[in-house]
Amino acid sequence: MKKPYFYIIGLGPTPKHVSYQAIEILSEKCDSVFYEEYTSIPSEGDLSYIEEMIKKKATKLNRRDLEDLSGEIIIRSLREGRNTCLVTWGDPLIATTHISIITRVVHEEFKYRYIPGINSVSVALAASGLMIYRIGKIATITYPREGVISEYPYLVLRENLSRNLHTIFLLDIDSEKNIYMNAREAIKILLDLEKRFGEGIFSSKSLVLVVNIANNIMICGGEANYVLENPPNNYPQILVVPAKLYFTEEEYLRELGLLNNRCIYI
Repeated sequence: MKKPYFYIIGLGPTPKHVSYQAIEILSEKCDSVFYEEYTSIPSEGDLSYIEEMIKKKATKLNRRDLEDLSGEIIIRSLREGRNTCLVTWGDPLIATTHISIITRVVHEEFKYRYIPGINSVSVALAASGLMIYRIGKIATITYPREGVISEYPYLVLRENLSRNLHTIFLLDIDSEKNIYMNAREAIKILLDLEKRFGEGIFSSKSLVLVVNIANNIMICGGEANYVLENPPNNYPQILVVPAKLYFTEEEYLRELGLLNNRCIYI
């Protein structure tokens, strides 16, 4: 009996960013289509746009289905001989959330293919005009858990700045709980951590960039205080804290007005 395929497919930030390859596979290869939105959400639109294009309905899975139950619903579909697809917004493997499912699929000797999608980290970096060679560790700023703020984002920022590297912060998101952190909240957390550590690496005067990737890319740039007073309301958002700018990076941001408290769309 021919072994079925497991396809893990990235859709990009919005339905209009989905690749031809993804649509082709979803239309022609997939017997069962599943999707999740707890790791990311579309900046605009929803999955119905994709479903209309592929002439199929997708079944929504939650964190319990894919993590607590180790993707059993996917394995069961494959065991039934069905080519099975899991789609996510952005890129499904830019973080390691779904690696365990792939490991299990391969362990059970099913075939596997990865269809990449445009991911928010690379777009935020490119749109900001910052060099990929100067990016340090990436961290996620999360809401306090039981009143405790994670210190990890501050420690990452400290390490990156000590090496003159830019820092990209992903912001807390859990669509199942309707949690979508914005850059204003993230900056407040960094300022609270600065009060705790007192090392002078982040202040309301620090240069920050906020990026939202939709059909038009929004970038806000300037002092952290500007974002605190004028928080963007597009979701999801990425917060970038640059290190000392290289002259080409500074020239780009200056020409776009992003050193002077401004939001633009490109």
